[in-house]
Amino acid sequence: MLFLILEMICFWLIVTKNSYQSIAFFHSSNRAIGALYQNKTKVNNYFELSRINEELVKENAALRAALKVSEASDYYWTHEFSADEARLKQFSFTPVRVVNNSISEYHNYITIDKGSLDGIKPNEGVIGPYGVIGKVKSVSPHYATVISLLNNKFLVSAKAYPSNVLCSVNWSGEDFQFADLNYVPRHVEMHVGDTVRTSGFDGIFPAGTMIGTVEEFELTDQDIFYNIKVRLSTDFSSLSYLYVVENNLEEEQLEVERLTEEKK
Repeated sequence: MLFLILEMICFWLIVTKNSYQSIAFFHSSNRAIGALYQNKTKVNNYFELSRINEELVKENAALRAALKVSEASDYYWTHEFSADEARLKQFSFTPVRVVNNSISEYHNYITIDKGSLDGIKPNEGVIGPYGVIGKVKSVSPHYATVISLLNNKFLVSAKAYPSNVLCSVNWSGEDFQFADLNYVPRHVEMHVGDTVRTSGFDGIFPAGTMIGTVEEFELTDQDIFYNIKVRLSTDFSSLSYLYVVENNLEEEQLEVERLTEEKK
């Protein structure tokens, strides 16, 4: 013990009484401390990734809502309609995380980590960073299931651009990367690479939400409609964070449609 104490005193005297040794020691210690802090920062950043991802998803949801407001504003100004506040804020977005997902069945479903306590309701649309995902089916207090676009019982009202023709998208049950574009009449001019987006007619998805692009099509002399294959814009095998879409004007739309039906 006495030897170690004397060694430490001698080391301290050498460092403090000699300029070269003092500079060398402090440079070395600064490098060691810098490396220690750098590693500490990396560890902290790793454990903070989950929180950062949650914040980024919430920010993306807010940006998507702002983008839809901007798009609606541009649309109504272009078409000389009254851009009322309710119309501009028609859709709101809730970020959710995927906890279960299937792509190999005919009727595929997705489970998300939010439910009725977070305001999630059945029949609300679900979108991802690259386009349409599906529609909420069942809801519990903390979870909800989503009918995936990869479900051959699920139809999405769509439009093909630039032709602007109204059609629908349905999954055939084969490849999870492709779906069928239905009811495009033969007089419409189609091209490989045409974009397919939601029409907005069903009130579930905002109009213009991406679905995919035309991969190939076929039209025989006997066909009334094209046979069209669409490459989906979303990779359903790697879903992580999604957005549940709430249509704030849905009840008003359903009510006016109900009144119309009663007057027939």
